[in-house]
Formats: sequence, C-alpha cells, structure tokens
Amino acid sequence: LDHLQFTKPIRVLSLQGADVLTKVRAVSEWVMWAAITAKRRFFEDIDECGVGIIGNGRIAKHVMANFISFGASVAIIDKSGDPKQLIKDNGIIILCIPRERNIGFFSKELIDLCHGKIIINPSRPDIIDQKYMLLALKHGKVRLLVDDFQKSWPLTVPSNLISTDHIAGSTVGSRNKVNIWLAKEAKKILNVNYAVYLEQKSV
Repeated sequence: LDHLQFTKPIRVLSLQGADVLTKVRAVSEWVMWAAITAKRRFFEDIDECGVGIIGNGRIAKHVMANFISFGASVAIIDKSGDPKQLIKDNGIIILCIPRERNIGFFSKELIDLCHGKIIINPSRPDIIDQKYMLLALKHGKVRLLVDDFQKSWPLTVPSNLISTDHIAGSTVGSRNKVNIWLAKEAKKILNVNYAVYLEQKSV
C-alpha cells in the first residue's frame, strides 16, 4: 500500500495475509526466469552455485521450493540472520523482503561484498542503494543485477543490469485469482446479493 494517498477516509481491501496468495506464484516464477536468464548469459546451470534468499515470507518460500526442484543448494534467512555471510557463501542472492522498514537495506556495505554475484530483486527498488549499485555495476563490482523496476533506473544502464517493467506479479492467472478474491470480499463488505462474474479470455 505504499503507493496510495487519500484525501478522505476510504475502505481499503488489502491482500496482505490473504489465503488466496498461497495460490499465486507469479513472482516466484519471475525469479526463476531471472535466475535462468542470468545463468544462461554465462553458460552456467542453476545448480552450479548456491542460492541465498534474504526474507522468509510467502514469496521467499515459493522461491526456495523452485530452486530446490532445480537441484540447487539453497540458504534462507530472515532479517535476524547474517546477510554478509549469506552473500559470501552463495553465488545468487535474492531479495524477498517487504519495503516497510527496509528502505536502503541492501546498502553500500552489502553491495561491496557482491563481487562476482548475481543479485535478483523482486521486492521494491528502494530497498537497494540504487545510486551506489549503479556505480558497482558500471565498475564490474557486481556480476549482474536483475530486477523488476525498469522505470526507477536511468534510460541508459550498464549491460549487466536486466530490468523488467513491473511485470513480476502480472500474469493472467494471478490477476484472475486475485480479482475473484477481491470480488468476493467486496460482496461481503457491501452486503449485496448479486452475482459477480469474472471471465478469463483465452490469449
């Protein structure tokens, strides 16, 4: 909800903690795409290096399961863990932490440990010190960064930055699951008696 601004009180339906999200795996699938794309750039397999995940929520656990199915060695920590050791021990670092209380978390100090590392960020752009990250990428201090926040970077970026335009969670299937849940929740709140039909068009 960090993008919302209201001038008067309004009821907000939040997906945070909703059961429907256990069935939505679009972001974790995007992370796998990012990892495969990154490793193929260097003609390497997913299981050739360790995978370190910072975060211990729903998406992090989905990501961990995906990598394990590819035969990768996976380490996962929450905010109480040691990110420095995690970075040192693994070749792929994935940031799966919420924006709240984590702005600037991936700081210069952590970026300096990422020589030769692949970093994947599906979370939010400002959990990383983007200004310093850009310098680290330009000077080859970081092997590769893949994120989903294309508009947060300058128009011209180093070749070792791959950035998509906020598409990680945007699939037809995930949107339909969420839309159906929202319609049902709105019906409960409004106490209406009409049926809501959502149609998935084939593409």
